[in-house]
Amino acid sequence: MPNSEQASSAPKKFSLGPLGTLNQVTKGLAKTIRAMADGTLDTQVGARIRKGLCIMRAGLATFSAPTVNR
Repeated sequence: MPNSEQASSAPKKFSLGPLGTLNQVTKGLAKTIRAMADGTLDTQVGARIRKGLCIMRAGLATFSAPTVNR
């Protein structure tokens, strides 16, 4: 094979997965921050995603707090 270079694959699309529980939102937030740090995700796009996830996390934490106290 004269051309032994590897085929360049397209960059993997960023996806968060399910965000139904507080733990899943926290993991999504961490994944977003890591993607911004390594350059996989643009910082402006990541900041918008992060802001939305923080709002979701605050809402889920507020919602689940009364059930923990029982």
